[in-house]
Amino acid sequence: MREKQIALEADHSTVCKFESKDHPTYELVSDNIMELAMSAMKSVAQLSVPATIEGLHVLGRKMISTLSVFTSSVGTARVPLIPTHILNEIAHLTTIFEQLQKLLLSRSSVRYERAAMIAVDELVAVLSGCVMAFTKLEVAVEGLLVAGVANKDQGKAVWDCDSALLEKHEQLAMHKTCLNLMLMILQW
Repeated sequence: MREKQIALEADHSTVCKFESKDHPTYELVSDNIMELAMSAMKSVAQLSVPATIEGLHVLGRKMISTLSVFTSSVGTARVPLIPTHILNEIAHLTTIFEQLQKLLLSRSSVRYERAAMIAVDELVAVLSGCVMAFTKLEVAVEGLLVAGVANKDQGKAVWDCDSALLEKHEQLAMHKTCLNLMLMILQW
């Protein structure tokens, strides 16, 4: 997929400055970047599945560490549900990535009939979704950690009211379910 040229009412200094994430221009540009990223992921899919799994595993471990710092700085009694749920989803996904890595390293343990039940593009689509969700979540987690450590109540309030984080949690849960099913098929 080639990049799309989009006509925007902006000059060079304002083309990358948006009033908010809800601004129509931001959404248009963001959606196009996401399409390009997804297209790039699909074009190198077969070559990079193990590398993608490894990258997701490393990023998952990093986010677990970051979220653990946040939750401990706020105090377990005051931690909002969203970061706790996100932390649990990332921990589950990280375990799945570890198991997938082990399977990829020891291909002899996967029966061909089982592996044939999973289309490569389905796996790539789920991994691409994980990459997108993890990337967006990493930015949110890092930003909220800074806000949370600087002002615990402000950080907690941001976590409590950020509906985008709830959406990320739902995406992670969906990806976890898909990858877990694929893993069960391969291990059965």
